[in-house]
This record gives sequence, structure tokens and C-alpha cells, in this order.
Amino acid sequence: MQTKQYTLILMLILCLGAFSSKAYTDLYPQKSRPTDSIMNLMYNPDTYPGTLKALKKLDKGMASLLDSAVTFVNNLPACWAMSPVYKYRLMRLRHYQINGYAEMVSKEYAVFDKIEKEFPPNILPNQGMYEVDKPVIYLYPTTETKINVNLGFTGADLYTWPKIDAKNNWNVIAQPDGMLKDATGEEYSYLFWEGKMDNFNWVDMNEGFVVPAAETETFFRDKLKYLGLNSREYTDFITFWAPRMKDNAYNFIRFETIAYEAEVPLTVTPKPESSQRILMVYKGLEEPITVKEQVLKPFTRKGFTLIEWGGAELPEILN
Repeated sequence: MQTKQYTLILMLILCLGAFSSKAYTDLYPQKSRPTDSIMNLMYNPDTYPGTLKALKKLDKGMASLLDSAVTFVNNLPACWAMSPVYKYRLMRLRHYQINGYAEMVSKEYAVFDKIEKEFPPNILPNQGMYEVDKPVIYLYPTTETKINVNLGFTGADLYTWPKIDAKNNWNVIAQPDGMLKDATGEEYSYLFWEGKMDNFNWVDMNEGFVVPAAETETFFRDKLKYLGLNSREYTDFITFWAPRMKDNAYNFIRFETIAYEAEVPLTVTPKPESSQRILMVYKGLEEPITVKEQVLKPFTRKGFTLIEWGGAELPEILN
């Protein structure tokens, strides 16, 4: 009985929102999001930090509630006609939630697939899966050391080299010059990974740098040196990213460190004495924009040092 009452309340809220003239505006609230509300997860599931982890913890009663909600909306043509985005969101939520328990039944999947194609995530604000390209991890112990690195990445399409094990671990022997060997004796210059993340709301895009294309290489060299990268590391970075950015008249660029570490944690054993992890986020611009310049903190290497750099191109400046 209680589940039916919750379902009715959920659907009333859903349909009232669907008929509201502010439906699209209100769909992306930037403040006062309740951290423990299932309605918030349904309202904006792809951009809510930690959504996937939260959904996997939902009990079977909530799964049943979501099933009822899906059935209700599917049988409500007016709601579908007025606001397909709401229906899309509900199906996205159900899709993510059910992945934590069992395979989606064919009928549900067919509906979700139809909505996904008509309203793909990447055409909605703050939506879609964004590529995190070539994060590379350099390890510099003071002496030859066996090192375990666990990658806490929860996105999609993860690719690594050398390959991580089933628990996302790398096990290597590292030399002071950064050369790595796996158990077979194969050598590597660094640990490589890339994948897709469903949001970058944790990136503060109110601050950054607007850089003319002709100044890109010099900008990266100077800033990355200040952030603690050596010539080998910033050269690897520049030769990968500068060619991708050269055809833009300007580039909005931001470097994330602390927020990036929290979003994609690394657990390293033994623990490095100093660690610098950088994710460069950028957006190509036709005209310069005015933003507050990001204040960077210098980094000093000490003892066993870990360095990581990666980047992501975003289709828009999200916030």
C-alpha cells in the first residue's frame, strides 16, 4: 500500500512538472539539490555526483517503484507529448538502477532505446558521456620498488595499457628514472588509461584561461612547469594536446587537480611522498570570452613522486 502511495506522489510531481511552462528551465537546477532525494536522481540523474553509486544501493522496493513509474508514464500520452525529456530521464534512471541487479527486460529496453535515440544525452545541457583522453601516470621511486596502483574509475569504456586486472590494479616494478616493468619483464614508460565520464559538474569553469591558438604551446610549457612537470612530461602533454587545439581561434583552458583526485581516486602502495595529478579541460572558442584567471599552486617534487596528466574536450562550457 505504501509503495502505491509513493508511486502516485512520484507520478503527480512528474506530470505537474511536465506541463509546467518552466519545465525545461527547471530541469537543470544549479543550487539546493537535495543530496538524498530519489526525486533529484530522477530529475537529473546523469549530472548528479555519485548517482551511479547511489542507484546501486537502492533496495528492491525502490526497483519496484521505478517499474511502476515506467509503466505509468508509458500509459500517459499527454505527459509524453508535453515533456519527452522527463520520460527520457525516468528511463535513464531505471536503466542505471537495473544494471546493478539484472539485465533489462526487452520491453523496457525497447522504450529506453527509442528515447535514447530521439533525445541523445549529448544534446541536453550537462548531459552525455565525455571522453577523458590519455591520462598517463609516471612513477618515480627513489630506488627500484614494487608498486601497486588501483584506479578508482567508475565511468564507461575504460581502456588501459598495460592492462589492469579484474580489480583495476596495476602491479609494476618502477625505477628511479620512471621506467616500469610488469611481471613478464615488459617495459613501459608510464601507465595509460582513458574512458568516458557522464558529467563534469565537479569542474569549476568560472575560472580558467583564454589562450590564443598561436600561444598554446608556450602557455602549456610555462603552466605545466609551474605545476611541477618536467620536460619529458610536458613535452608528452604538448605533443598530444596542442595538435588537437591548433585549429581553434582561442581555447578556454582549466587545470583540475584536487577535484580530479576526488573524482577519479588512485590508491598507490607504497604511498608516494609527493603526488601531482592534473586533468586539463578545454573548450575551443571562435571569439575570446572573459573569465576570472585561475590561480595555480606550484608543486615541488619530494621523494617517491607520482605525476599524472590527462585532458578532456567539452562541447560547451558547462557551468
